[in-house]
Amino acid sequence: MKLKSSFFLMPALGLLLVGCITIVAPPDTNSDDPIIEVITDADEKKHTEKFEVNDRYKVRLMKKCAPRVWLHSDEKYWPSSVEWSFNFTQRVWRNDNWWLVTRQKLKKPSSVLPYFQGCDPNQQHTGIPCNFDEVPAYAFWNEVEIAGEGKNVVDIVYFFYYPYNRGKSAVNTLFGSHVGDWEHITVRLYWQQSEKTGKWLLAPAQGAGTVSIYIAAHDFGGTSGWNEIPKVRSTEHPIVYAAWGSHGTWKKAGNFTYKKIIMKTKKLIDRTNEGTAWDTWKNLEMFDYNAKKGLGPTWKGSWPTWMEKDNGSQAMGGQDPESGPVYRWGNPKSGKVKYGLKKKSVYYRLVDGPVGPVDKGYWNTPELD
Repeated sequence: MKLKSSFFLMPALGLLLVGCITIVAPPDTNSDDPIIEVITDADEKKHTEKFEVNDRYKVRLMKKCAPRVWLHSDEKYWPSSVEWSFNFTQRVWRNDNWWLVTRQKLKKPSSVLPYFQGCDPNQQHTGIPCNFDEVPAYAFWNEVEIAGEGKNVVDIVYFFYYPYNRGKSAVNTLFGSHVGDWEHITVRLYWQQSEKTGKWLLAPAQGAGTVSIYIAAHDFGGTSGWNEIPKVRSTEHPIVYAAWGSHGTWKKAGNFTYKKIIMKTKKLIDRTNEGTAWDTWKNLEMFDYNAKKGLGPTWKGSWPTWMEKDNGSQAMGGQDPESGPVYRWGNPKSGKVKYGLKKKSVYYRLVDGPVGPVDKGYWNTPELD
């Protein structure tokens, strides 16, 4: 079923209930109420009123829930906008899909081009400078139907783009670097009834046992309740941490072993700390994923070509990165390393560039990821 910007409602379950309000009013899209409120509807009957959510309301919620990302104090590979990185990449047709590869060839799998260092606030490395304070995060409003539960939720998916992911050192070499890097977190909003006004609002769930945020690191991630995540003081902006070089996202500072390689003798460790704060709500590109339109500021009313799904059609565009869809956002793998007693196990020093947001598989799924 194709969803529109509307909902058929029922009370969120598993949340804190403190009384009963029977008034069912439309969402207050002009309210200054905080996002987070205690649920006051203990009535278990289904509410079937159809409520429209206007774009201004979506924009306000996407900004209010946007995270602070702490980048490591020794970070060398900073975020950028996708448009800035397009100056250094081109589309190529490879393996029946469109890939973005570097215009300048890599001499070695671990070679670092100047633009890989992104919008470094300390210095500029290319002839096309960029300002860290202007680097956007990309937020997508995604309405999801929870099959079998008779309710809908909203997932706000926040993507962070980095031109490069630096791999990990092990056995006198470097494993797992890749050109292009997409990281994300997802905040799930539930329909909840305001204690103060009786009107319905969208907000992360406060109750025990209800997940409201997903934080991704590498090819896995974890869910948490909204109250389990630290917030910027006097706001509802969650705080997360991006690991040095790899940018895997974690919910606290520290060192995290996420994988063991080479017969499980070598640990791959992400390191996070409070180095540079990236307050993503200050420069947020926002989109309605279901309607396939931008909500501002750059793509207001339009949809970027790099979010088009038809990346398997050779007829879609040319070498210009903005001329058509993109499947892989980086160079193909290279630098094969064999190991083990019979040299049958293989790692690559440079792995394939990641797929982009549209191909991540996070859309319209009841699982929070």
